[in-house]
Order: sequence, then structure tokens, then C-alpha cells
Amino acid sequence: MEKMNERPGKQGAGLLAPSQALALLNKRALSKAPVLQEGEEVVPEKQLDGYGFQLAGQACWLPRTDTLALLDDGRICAVPGAPRLLAGFLIHGGELMPVWDPGADAGQQVEGRRRRREQGNDNQIRTLIVRQGGVTCGLRILGMPRPVRLPESLWAQPAAPTGPTAGWIRGYAHAKEGVWACVDVSALAAVAGAL
Repeated sequence: MEKMNERPGKQGAGLLAPSQALALLNKRALSKAPVLQEGEEVVPEKQLDGYGFQLAGQACWLPRTDTLALLDDGRICAVPGAPRLLAGFLIHGGELMPVWDPGADAGQQVEGRRRRREQGNDNQIRTLIVRQGGVTCGLRILGMPRPVRLPESLWAQPAAPTGPTAGWIRGYAHAKEGVWACVDVSALAAVAGAL
């Protein structure tokens, strides 16, 4: 007991007193804090709520405001002789709309059905109803969408797209949850309409 009194601030072997530990934490936090000019305040970047989902084998993302409904795949009416990108049409909310399947050419549709048989409903093909830029349509996705938040700047100016998806991807958002392909619904409709 006398040794502890001789060495104030030490409790046990090499431990700091609670007040010293708190002071050290505060000092470290202040050293890592951004330096602000007088009168300047830190404004956190606005986050957008949205959904991440699998489309044509890619992790894709759309803002929550662009997504309207999630339906089982059985409501689609196929069109004989239509381009493979067009899965068919469906009526939702009294509106007739096309359902696009960018993964049909790459074989993801068949792969999704195989996974559904093996693993159950988590990998079921579903139709996500979206509205963006005045275009309303369905997208055939694999599995359930999950909530994902992205910084608004990543959605506004994503990294430029490349490769075969460049026609319907606005770009890529590199967020802490991973890399998300930002879907451009109106561009997808234009690409499909040109077929």
C-alpha cells in the first residue's frame, strides 16, 4: 500500500489511474481532430438511403426514392421474339411496364434458378419496380435487396463505367460497404429500345 502512495497515478503493474487514462484519451482525440478555422463548423456529408441488390452479376444500388415495389417473378408476361434483355411486361398499380433483365445474356437468369433450387428463397429471382428520370420499369434481380447508405456525392458523381455494362451503369460508388454500380434506368431503357 505504501508503494502505491509513493508512485501516484499507478494502480497495479503499469496501469494508469482513471483520470489519467481519460486525459490521455482526450489528448489523442484532440490530436486527430481536424483543424478548424475560427467560426468554421464541420458539416457531415449528406447520406442517401437506398437499396443494394444483385443485377446481371453485379452489386448494384439505387436510391430509396427510385424504388417502388418488390414482386415475385411469376407476374411477368413474356413476349415471344423479344430481345433477351426484355424479360416481358407486367401491370403494377394499373400501369403496364417493361421488365428488363440485363443478366439474361450472361446466363445469370439460369444460374439464379439453380441457386434458388439449391439454397431456397434468399436467391430467388424477383422483380424490383423502379422509377427514375420519368421512366418506370421492372428490373429482374437476384435475391432480396438490402438497405445501404451512400454519401450523396458518390451517387451524384460516380467513377466512370467501363465494359459491357457501360450503357446502363452511371458509374461506380466506392463506399465502405464495397463497390456499388449505380444503375441508370433511363439509359437501360434506351439501350433496350435500340435492340
